[in-house]
Amino acid sequence: MHSIRMKITAVTIAAILTSIFVLGGIGILTIGMESDQTSVEKMRLLTENTGQQLDAYLGSVEQSVEMAVHKADDSLKNLDMFLLGSVHTPEEPEKLDKGIAEHCAAVEHAFSSIAHHTNGVVTYYYCINADLGSTEHGFFWSKVGEEEFVEQPPLNSAELDINDTEHTLWYYQPLKAGRAVWVGPYKAHFLGDVMTVSYVAPIYRYGFLIGVLGMDILFDTFTSKISNTKIYDTGFAILLDQEGKVLYHPMMESGTIPEFV
Repeated sequence: MHSIRMKITAVTIAAILTSIFVLGGIGILTIGMESDQTSVEKMRLLTENTGQQLDAYLGSVEQSVEMAVHKADDSLKNLDMFLLGSVHTPEEPEKLDKGIAEHCAAVEHAFSSIAHHTNGVVTYYYCINADLGSTEHGFFWSKVGEEEFVEQPPLNSAELDINDTEHTLWYYQPLKAGRAVWVGPYKAHFLGDVMTVSYVAPIYRYGFLIGVLGMDILFDTFTSKISNTKIYDTGFAILLDQEGKVLYHPMMESGTIPEFV
């Protein structure tokens, strides 16, 4: 989560600097010291408030995913006989499929309730690791372009290309980190390449990867919270990545590095 929260810090700093430069450019330098201090303090409070709102919102999404992780961990006990290799019978594949299916159903039921009570989330999903040997792939629900969540074909990890980092960061980034992480913005291949921000968590049992579950937020929804931050008539907030490149700016293209960075 630190990378996203560092970006929020960049929002605050950039908004203050941008406002100072814009105000200076229209001849506000004649305002007295007391007025300057009042303006800077107002800008600081506005941007600080925006940062706190975004931080709280991201925290709510994290909490939702962590609740689903807890349910997933709790419902994995019935798979121990397969994961620990204590069962070797002709019926084992069928029993493994049944066990994974029951596990996914329990997680899906809990995740559905959680997602419906999490503002701004457009998807929730669980992608099962194909290397387990099960034919079960998990579940995927989306309300992109819809008023309510609609069930979609589950994501199949066997079809994901580890080299296609632009589209599959949501799956491989948490595996690389070994923990829940924020990913994005990136082009989500399962949402028609729309720019997306995701909070995703790997599910492990005895060192075995069971799958990756997570939630998505459309990047436009995220940036709308920033675009609504107005400072006087000309001030505005922008969003930068850790390298100082623009993620959101009302007048500059994404990837541009502002002169003040």
